[in-house]
Amino acid sequence: MRTATLNAFIARTESFVQRIERKTKLRKQRDEISALVKLNRALGEQRLYVDADGRERLIGWKQPKRERPKCGARTRAGGSCKAPVVRGRSRCRMHGGLSTVPKTAEGKARSAAGVRAYWERWRAARAAAAK
Repeated sequence: MRTATLNAFIARTESFVQRIERKTKLRKQRDEISALVKLNRALGEQRLYVDADGRERLIGWKQPKRERPKCGARTRAGGSCKAPVVRGRSRCRMHGGLSTVPKTAEGKARSAAGVRAYWERWRAARAAAAK
């Protein structure tokens, strides 16, 4: 006959076993991934994988910042930017590496309207200067 104490003990034990199984699974996956990372570092390749939580991660981008490619954008001082580039881009976060284009139709229309308005003002200013 089960008592409340015995039921509580069984529930705790089951949750403990589930936790241990999850940790073991994650540890095994981590070991496999670290082996892949070492291989990809040696080969210099990058590739995506999906971890246990379902997030996509990039293997092969574990270089220290000082070893990553540099942005190289022209600065206001006239030199080139020495900041590391954003992953998957060719510029740093300050020179357009993090910027994205509008994705929705509304955003694209708003962006196009802004460009048209700019050029209309530019043409009007140029026409006024020419008179």
